[in-house]
Amino acid sequence: MISIIINLREGGFSQFTREIPLFWSGQGKKATLMAAYLTFNMCIPVIFPVKNKSISIYLKLLAGIIFIASLLSVFRLGSRTLLLICILAIIISLIYILPRQNIKENSKLFFALALFIIILPQFVPINLDAEYLSVLGSRLQESNNTSSAGGRTSLWLQSLEKLFEYPFGWQGVGIRYSHNLWLDVARYSGLIPFILLIILPYVPYEIHIKQ
Repeated sequence: MISIIINLREGGFSQFTREIPLFWSGQGKKATLMAAYLTFNMCIPVIFPVKNKSISIYLKLLAGIIFIASLLSVFRLGSRTLLLICILAIIISLIYILPRQNIKENSKLFFALALFIIILPQFVPINLDAEYLSVLGSRLQESNNTSSAGGRTSLWLQSLEKLFEYPFGWQGVGIRYSHNLWLDVARYSGLIPFILLIILPYVPYEIHIKQ
């Protein structure tokens, strides 16, 4: 995130390349790899819900600053995936908060959100041609690119075909990443690890700690 903020300070949002140099080495990193580091930052609205009184106000403030800085980084990277994660995190956070509040508290929350939505456009232009959306906006306007998940659906289909052709995995020159956790595991390890990774989250388990 620090590398992206430094890059923003030096070149702004309107840059020709999505590659970001790491500030400690200067080595360029592709936007997809840089975005991966910010995945959990986009989940901050879920991790630090407003009604969680066990978390101090100072930690929430720090989390809020990190979240805003990460959101600016998302605009610079042009990551549609992180933007979607951000929106889902906010929705999940509201779903968590609303049932735990009374009508008065929910009314205040909705009033604050409505006020924020009304005031925000006065200071920040909300359109895809805005400077801070130079990269992300152009990618969102590419209808063919967006509908095919950035061209990845064809990679997923190719990987599914190869999964049946090469059940023990496939690698070699010219083989591209599938941009999908499960399919890339299948590419390296084969069908059995692929199936295990899919069913693992649904297998019930208990951890017993003996003191």
